[in-house]
Amino acid sequence: PIADIHRRLGANYSNLYGLHQVSCSRITTMPNITFRLATRSFVLRPSEYILRFDSLCFSGFASGDFRNDEGQVTWILGDVFLRPWYSIHDME
Repeated sequence: PIADIHRRLGANYSNLYGLHQVSCSRITTMPNITFRLATRSFVLRPSEYILRFDSLCFSGFASGDFRNDEGQVTWILGDVFLRPWYSIHDME
């Protein structure tokens, strides 16, 4: 799934930061990415999921082999998702 997103973004793996690099000039033409959780859609704009370091731009999406106890692939929606869609936790 993340590889598909990177392919659609034209992102290439970079050893520099261990992230997938994209052309900064393409940010305005990149698609919104929508995550659907239960019945709600959460849209991320390119300005939210592309990370800029000086004159270089990288996808904020990263992959890993995360599996639950049943062996199913799971996702972690990290800082790229949480920045525009903050969460509130009730510790009780």
